[in-house]
Amino acid sequence: MTNNDDVRITLRLPVELRKQLKAASEVSGRSMNGEIIALLQMTLERSGNGSRNETSLKDRIVEAAEDREDFVNELLDTGLWISVLSDTNQTIKLLARTIGHIFLSDGDGSEVLKIIASGLSQLSVDDQPSRRKQKK
Repeated sequence: MTNNDDVRITLRLPVELRKQLKAASEVSGRSMNGEIIALLQMTLERSGNGSRNETSLKDRIVEAAEDREDFVNELLDTGLWISVLSDTNQTIKLLARTIGHIFLSDGDGSEVLKIIASGLSQLSVDDQPSRRKQKK
């Protein structure tokens, strides 16, 4: 199907490229000419006239900056959780150490309880747990 506005050209192609075009045209159900036109149109639409690429690049930069901000916020949230878990761990150790001291001061416990209490009473506890604040 030709249009009066169509221009006829002669095109030389490397043999391998022709084979690829033939295979692509068979897959798409187009003639080789139709496949070449479709590929050229698609390529030209993607590349645009330069301003489209510029806009696309700007959009990608903005998107990357937003992704970076989200990532930093997630890191800060993770740091906050680590701090909370560390403080919780310190509280548990302090509680266990206190329970150990209580059992050791009570002289009526079994030998097993005394061993456990002795171990608990010797737990190392940070007296000043760190508190990280999330930056905004």
